[in-house]
Amino acid sequence: MTQRTTALIYVRVSRLDRGDRERLREDGADAHLRALSPRTQIEQVKALPTLRGLKVEVFEDLHRSGKNTARPGLERLRERMEQPDVAAVAVWSMSRLGRSVPDLYMLLEEMHELGVAFVSAKESIDTATASGRAFVGFLAVLAQFERELTSERLVANLEQLARDGGAIGPLPFGYRRVDGEVVIDEPAARVVQTIFREYATGKYSYRNLASWLNENGHRPPNFDGRHRNGRPHATVFVADALTDILANTRYAGRVVYRPRRNVDDRGVAARFAAIIDEETWAA
Repeated sequence: MTQRTTALIYVRVSRLDRGDRERLREDGADAHLRALSPRTQIEQVKALPTLRGLKVEVFEDLHRSGKNTARPGLERLRERMEQPDVAAVAVWSMSRLGRSVPDLYMLLEEMHELGVAFVSAKESIDTATASGRAFVGFLAVLAQFERELTSERLVANLEQLARDGGAIGPLPFGYRRVDGEVVIDEPAARVVQTIFREYATGKYSYRNLASWLNENGHRPPNFDGRHRNGRPHATVFVADALTDILANTRYAGRVVYRPRRNVDDRGVAARFAAIIDEETWAA
């Protein structure tokens, strides 16, 4: 069995321009600037009891933000800590590892699954101890809270956009965006009008109407000969596509957030023009 003989030190220094440094010095923060230097971070971390007797490897991200985990030095450290000789990852401060609670928890969970301890000098955290493990549990609660709060805000914003009649998500066939505004794409809109008009006659099932459209030279959304996600765009209409088009209230100038099957929710008036009139929609 491989012995755990190595500690990985992670160092990060945020980008500070001249103005930032001058403002910090005016605020009497020279000591703070020195504390954040790579050399000082490494010296203070090496002095931690947990690292005593371990070989040390240093990973750095200089002039890098901690807002996400997309950092070259951190990526190298994450790859290295998968090796069985790694005993611990150590930082001068939690903020060096990251500023997002969900990101911090994700990284600490990776370490836990690999059997690697996490140590922070400034906050006196060591996940090899009971208090350190309790901190990780608390961080998990905070991470879940932040994720749910973000989700609630997103839902609230989408609901408000729908209440205001805005376009949510990808635009349906027949519309396009011009300078941020939703406008009717006339050639495609004529196809949409044909679909509604012919279906209203009662002569067609979805499948038969799709065949009729294809036989008469009509083309489905995004037919331009290009590929998307490695697959070609549809070259013919199919029944499922017509089901979606004929159920889309936006063609009648109404926006419904979270439409429910078999529930007549008229929604609110859209902030963009209708392609289908009410009489045709109701037919």
